[in-house]
Amino acid sequence: WLKGFVSELRQLRHQRRSPQATERARGGRLKQAPLMADAGSLGAPLDASCDAAASAEEARYRGTLQQQQPDEPRTPLWTLKATQLLGAAAFACFGRYITVYFSEIGLSRTHIGVLQFVAPFVSFAGQLFWGAIIDRLGEYKRTLVSTQLFGTLLIFLYMLRAVKESFFLVLFITIAWNFLLSTGGPIIDAMCLTVLAEQNSDEDYGDQRLWCAVGWGGMALFAGQLIDIFGLNFMFIGFAAIQTLNVGICIAFLPQPKKQSQSSQAGETSSEGSNPEAPPKLFSFDVLWFFANLIQYGVAMSLIESFLFVYLIEDFTGTPKVLLGTSTAVMCAFEVPVFKYVARLWKDRNSSLTSVLLVCQMILVLRCLLYTLLPPQQPWLVLLVEPLHGICFAAMWAATVE
Repeated sequence: WLKGFVSELRQLRHQRRSPQATERARGGRLKQAPLMADAGSLGAPLDASCDAAASAEEARYRGTLQQQQPDEPRTPLWTLKATQLLGAAAFACFGRYITVYFSEIGLSRTHIGVLQFVAPFVSFAGQLFWGAIIDRLGEYKRTLVSTQLFGTLLIFLYMLRAVKESFFLVLFITIAWNFLLSTGGPIIDAMCLTVLAEQNSDEDYGDQRLWCAVGWGGMALFAGQLIDIFGLNFMFIGFAAIQTLNVGICIAFLPQPKKQSQSSQAGETSSEGSNPEAPPKLFSFDVLWFFANLIQYGVAMSLIESFLFVYLIEDFTGTPKVLLGTSTAVMCAFEVPVFKYVARLWKDRNSSLTSVLLVCQMILVLRCLLYTLLPPQQPWLVLLVEPLHGICFAAMWAATVE
């Protein structure tokens, strides 16, 4: 029995020792091992101590093997923050000023309204389409990179003279790039949630999402100044430059996820059996009622997102474009602490998510009313209203994702 125990220890240590060291250890231990005819004479204490020694040695051996095995590629958490920051910065340079560009090339408010009306519906359809593609492929990297590249190239078509003179060409380009670039927001958010869950990180979704506010607000401030200096065409150049850096980080640092077909996922789901905590079905009353609430909230927010800049330029006296960037920077500055700490409302203080959403809607009503009370001769007073955006948007977004 003791010879077998020594042989087992020698096999366990074989991977960590050189052949010479293993041979010396074997020879020395065999010389020291006493010859016993009856293993039972060792007694229970010796049996227990030998079993404990074997278990400890096996645990150390398994730990060594785990250290020796290469880890699977994991998405670094800093890449989540970088994609949030750069993606938001790119759209802050472009998306916040596209309505101003439409106004500059001579489009009427009716045409601008049509473009802003079509864009979210196209983006909504694109998110459903690309989400289905990602589910079919079992990975998100190729879809994210390819759509971001082609969508960025399409935006440059706005600068062509023929496009500026044709509303229908502007409409076609708007539909095309919104369909392609619709992958940016939902895929990155889903990627953040997936990576945080897989790595069991102490960080929350808000810790990643706040960098979107940093990128959006910071770039909007500088973009306003640069557009005043170089003209509105800078919005396209800045957008392309930031998008290039963002896509480069995705290509270099996002690992290729393991492909998993829908059939295998379905098999895993069925093998797990019934889950009492399964989410409600898509067409259940609770989900549809929740979506209806988000739709009416989005309709109200679109008044600000789509027409605030046009409102400040056309209905106020002497509004500089730097004020547009400053207002966005103020909005995003108040998003950061809300994204960081709003989760404490429902985690530590047990506040209901519906109560948070209700407060957000009430503050949105107040925000819209305050815009109407601003005197036309003092456009800078809009900066006193913009801090409410931190609650209207960040708190709503975090509670909705939760």
